[in-house]
Amino acid sequence: MPVRRVLAILEAAGYPVPALREPGTGDYPAFVEHVRDLVRRDLAEYGIQARGCDRLLARPTSVGIAEREAARLTGLSRNTVREVIRT
Repeated sequence: MPVRRVLAILEAAGYPVPALREPGTGDYPAFVEHVRDLVRRDLAEYGIQARGCDRLLARPTSVGIAEREAARLTGLSRNTVREVIRT
């Protein structure tokens, strides 16, 4: 994938790209670490949002909705739904 396309994708995702626009400028290691920090932040936010979902996924089977339908409705794999229900 061309570098310009990668940079455009990163920029569209909200990551700071201007420092890398011209070769030889910017601090690449600092940029990479900054992107890692942003991804870590995003993962932490996801974890906070997902905490209550395990209980929610257990509800369909208690009222007779099949794992397959729960997976289709949530966009998760059947294995994921099954694993969450087991725990």
